[in-house]
Amino acid sequence: MTDTLPSDPVQQQYNFWLSLVDKLGVKAFVDLTLSPSVRQGTQHLLRITGLGGMKPNMLILGFYDSCTPEDYFLQDAAFCDSSIGRSSEGEYNFGVDLPSLQAHFPPVRHIESPRWLSPEEYVGIISDAIKMNKNVCLGRYFFQLEGEGKDSKVDGSERTIDVWPLNLLQPGSRDYEDVCSLFLLQMACVLNMSNKWRHARMRIFLNVETESSDQGWVVNEETFRELLRKLRIRASIKIVPWDSVVQHHAQPDREHSAEQMQTLSEGFLSAVNCMLMEHSSQAAVRFLYLPRPPAQHSQAQQYVGQLEAVTSGLGPTLLIHGVTPVTYTDL
Repeated sequence: MTDTLPSDPVQQQYNFWLSLVDKLGVKAFVDLTLSPSVRQGTQHLLRITGLGGMKPNMLILGFYDSCTPEDYFLQDAAFCDSSIGRSSEGEYNFGVDLPSLQAHFPPVRHIESPRWLSPEEYVGIISDAIKMNKNVCLGRYFFQLEGEGKDSKVDGSERTIDVWPLNLLQPGSRDYEDVCSLFLLQMACVLNMSNKWRHARMRIFLNVETESSDQGWVVNEETFRELLRKLRIRASIKIVPWDSVVQHHAQPDREHSAEQMQTLSEGFLSAVNCMLMEHSSQAAVRFLYLPRPPAQHSQAQQYVGQLEAVTSGLGPTLLIHGVTPVTYTDL
């Protein structure tokens, strides 16, 4: 904070954020900070946000892509109602009307304007959160999400929640039960248990290499079914052979540093995207494994580009990197 400011500018913003939270109808604490950069501000909030022992364990970010920014104040009917100063129970909400609320939130970035965040800063925020032992979730295409007031899709078919627990950018991995995969599965279950999604059907996709000589994928499927039974998770398992996808993946370089991100060909990324489109294009929402970001800042653009290529055109998608153990099967 500079000495030229007559007072703390953050204090003036609390009422506007409290009014926004109230109008959205969500349960949330409001914490604000002042920082010279978004990345530093995010670090501050990750450390201080919460109440007593109740500390958030997940950072949720929008996706870094070229989609046209949209102003939801102008789209949501809730923000077009002149009664923003009152809740549904008629209680007064901090005396902030709609024009005042809109005036104190900056307009969205114009499509031709430079971005507020560079790829390096965006990926740095993800990396910082993981280092601070926070789970990370990136949401893409959620402006396409169908209304949650319906249990079925527009065409009358049942809504599905698709989960891909394998790190699709590392075909050599066969671990469906690491911390990240299990956290991914838990997040899908939390959604499926909510009132508006309880009738949705959850599907879990296991990628297998059918031409593998050891046929270990058969054991993996049986092991995974047993895991779901122990965790009392109701979901169908779909086996997806992806030999044709893996063949586009270059063999890992033995001299490749663990801190460096492997270069993936456009053919491989496109093949992964096509596989997801083939099996999950009709899902209401998809849960994908978010790989750990690269340690080198120079690879941030490459990392973002890989995520963008894999999820291109999919529809509402959550990429999750989990660091919190969430399952226990000994009880």
